[in-house]
Amino acid sequence: MKNKFLHTVIAILVATSCFAQQKITISKPASGSTLTFQASNAKGNIDVSKLNTKENITISPDPALSSKDYVLRIENVMGQDITATQIPDKETGVITGITSGKTLYLVFKSSGFQDLIIADIGKDASTGSQTPNPTNNLGKTVSALDFLLNNFEPTKYSYHDLKSLVMRNTRYFSGSDQAFIILDENGRLIGNVPVNLDQDDRFYIYLVVDRNDIDKYDLEVVGAEYSPVDLQIRSYEPINKETFSTQGSKSPADWTVIRFERGPYTSDNVTFNIKKTDENEQNQMETNVLSTYTLKINKLYHVAIGASFISTNLAKPDFDVFPLTDTTNTINALNNGSRTMLTFNVIWYWQNTFKYLRNGSDLTRGRDILKEPNWLTRLNPTFGVSIDNTFRENFFVGGTYEFARGGSLIFGGHYGKIKEVATKAPDGTDFVLGQSVYTGTADNIKLTDAWKWGFFFGVTLDTRIFNKILTRN
Repeated sequence: MKNKFLHTVIAILVATSCFAQQKITISKPASGSTLTFQASNAKGNIDVSKLNTKENITISPDPALSSKDYVLRIENVMGQDITATQIPDKETGVITGITSGKTLYLVFKSSGFQDLIIADIGKDASTGSQTPNPTNNLGKTVSALDFLLNNFEPTKYSYHDLKSLVMRNTRYFSGSDQAFIILDENGRLIGNVPVNLDQDDRFYIYLVVDRNDIDKYDLEVVGAEYSPVDLQIRSYEPINKETFSTQGSKSPADWTVIRFERGPYTSDNVTFNIKKTDENEQNQMETNVLSTYTLKINKLYHVAIGASFISTNLAKPDFDVFPLTDTTNTINALNNGSRTMLTFNVIWYWQNTFKYLRNGSDLTRGRDILKEPNWLTRLNPTFGVSIDNTFRENFFVGGTYEFARGGSLIFGGHYGKIKEVATKAPDGTDFVLGQSVYTGTADNIKLTDAWKWGFFFGVTLDTRIFNKILTRN
């Protein structure tokens, strides 16, 4: 009787020790950011699928990780909502056995490390056989593109929502001076390459990679520098009279996003090399260039030069003697109407000042003439002088409205020097043209200089277009 009782006690102790020894050990890596794990019992390491989820499981993390969060959870058939969660005892690390029959998932979260998710732990309690759930989010595989569209959660590093970028296939935002390149783990494009970039743009390169391979990737920038020009004048002539990448598939938990920020650059081109370091067949570390992308950088201009055909109402008359009556004469003006002139104009691209007020002065700003301007940026202030030997006597201040590349409407004020009659009437009063009597000759008419304002309007042409018109004529 005593022997039978003793055997029963020993059997209970052995059974208890067996399931009490069901242990999952989580280890902190010597280097890198990927946690590792192993499952063991009294007999040593075991396959995770051998763990009996109906019995207690002990989680034994590395001491450096003991204060972090870890749970053993169950998900429903559709893989959407967690139907049960078992949190280990903080002191013992023991998770009480779950008898619902669902597949268990260990989730270990730790700041500074990649989330560790061990899928398909244990056996189905109802059948005693392993039953992976093919519809579970943690069990299915997705491509890099699907991950961005359906599983990626934006982080604090994402200036724009990557899902929105991928869905709209938008890669460049000229208003915020931001360009994006999105690549899969093999360096292939997801979407297109941004185009029409300029010298104050910043570049954001996103790589969707296996979270275990983060340290293997690097970005090399070739042939790029930031060296802005003090005054960049738009070119003039002296005036003479892909498809989405869907290859590759992993569990959503395996993907992550690497973000690189580069730029701006003032060089004509910038080349990005996507590099990855892996072991070769000789078990040596080898770095290879997965892909190369070269982008053209548009120049930014501060001012432009133009030539204008304008009409001004500031008259510059000549004066002569005319009969007033049969016996008297008067002075009258000739050519006293509007006149046409050629002017030389400097057009100021004021957008750089606007960007300074909006974003500060850390970058040299200007106008990218290869981009189609909106209605506001088509309107620019201008200053000019006449193209003749009277350029010191005619100044034009106003604005231009660009209606086409190389062509603008111009308007504003004309400040010029003209001649006025200084001769007095016989009674000593100011002379009134066409009314006061004049007794002298045309050579004796006294004139004086006067500066007056008038209004002008016309058409401004790029100097290259202007010269071609004059050459043809």
